[in-house]
Amino acid sequence: MRRRWIKFLSRFLILVILAAAGLGVYTYLNLKGIIDDPGKFLQGLNKNFTSTVTYKGEKYAYNKDISTLVFLGTDASTAEGREELGARSDTMIVCAIDSKHHTAEMIVLPRDTRAKIDQLNKDGSLKKQVTNKLNAAFPYGNGNNDAKMGAKNTLKAIERILEVDGKYDIPLEKYGGINMDAIVPLNDAVGGVTVTLQQSVPGVGKKGETVTLKGEQAFNFCVMRKGPGLDGSDIARGQRQMQFMFGLAHNIRRMDAGDIVKVYNAVSKNAFTNLSTSEMVAYASILKEIPEENIKITQLKGTAKTINGGSYWVLDEEALEQTVIDTFYVKQ
Repeated sequence: MRRRWIKFLSRFLILVILAAAGLGVYTYLNLKGIIDDPGKFLQGLNKNFTSTVTYKGEKYAYNKDISTLVFLGTDASTAEGREELGARSDTMIVCAIDSKHHTAEMIVLPRDTRAKIDQLNKDGSLKKQVTNKLNAAFPYGNGNNDAKMGAKNTLKAIERILEVDGKYDIPLEKYGGINMDAIVPLNDAVGGVTVTLQQSVPGVGKKGETVTLKGEQAFNFCVMRKGPGLDGSDIARGQRQMQFMFGLAHNIRRMDAGDIVKVYNAVSKNAFTNLSTSEMVAYASILKEIPEENIKITQLKGTAKTINGGSYWVLDEEALEQTVIDTFYVKQ
């Protein structure tokens, strides 16, 4: 009985979202099959993709139950003297969803990761390839003029990293992104995200305190790197952003149907994605089914280094390969 009620409620929530988007009941009825079995729909997206590799003497095949979605958070602040770059993809998370086993692996890529990046002309053609911080892929892909172009270039750079010089084949196509300007209205729309501070954050609180973020506190918590109590590292900031995301998801899971519209309105004008309506519903439905304990977070291991005057996160290639195998492949 309880499970039937939950299924009814999930359908009702999606109906409200579609209505807010102006899509209506007709679209909902067409999408009902996806809502009932999102895993089947997602598995069909990559049914023709195959990849086999050899790792440490063992043969592996790409896991066809995996669907990927890349989360991007862009920041157009003028901090650190890089005003000429404009918006940068400072938050990059590859979500690998196993719809058969109801698990999700979140791979966090530090923004300072040293990577090969395409620098594009305005028409999208390749100007040159450079080695730079990963978060430069968004503006180098003309993301300041077209967020979707910037996102596509960022996904290509992330693919190169995960493919480890062509050893693996990791298809990344779907993404959802928000501008960091959405953090405050999004936080307030869910009633404030509650976090326990692992380090003191100016304007938010001291280490060890549990705080329900309000207004600009949410932005400071997610974005600040420097100040009293902060170590200035991108790694620590990335961990706070993940903490915020989990708190956000926790609140949304418990919201009433009518309040979902507030969340949609808070983020819509600051969001960009290449997901179709069907894909949005499928990803939202499958993520709702995954228990929080089945979500694993992996931040790519590496070492902070200064190279030619620039600060970079240089990845541990051995650890990277292990993460790729564990996340995307199954032993044959």
